[in-house]
Amino acid sequence: MMLSYLLFFAGSPIYVKSKPEGSPVVSLLQVFIASFRNRNLPFPSHPNHIFSCPSHGHGQPAATVCKTNHLR
Repeated sequence: MMLSYLLFFAGSPIYVKSKPEGSPVVSLLQVFIASFRNRNLPFPSHPNHIFSCPSHGHGQPAATVCKTNHLR
């Protein structure tokens, strides 16, 4: 446990600490506005359609990782 404290405090000065920008209230309001706008969207017919994987052609890598049952 002492080693973890030492490593944490030794690495703390090199960790990138960014100052928060803007108000957290604005972010919260954006969430509420987006949910209000999307309230009438239809639900998918099957639960597997919620996380649809985009099909990419021409050997391009996908920007998102598709859902699999590999680790279940």
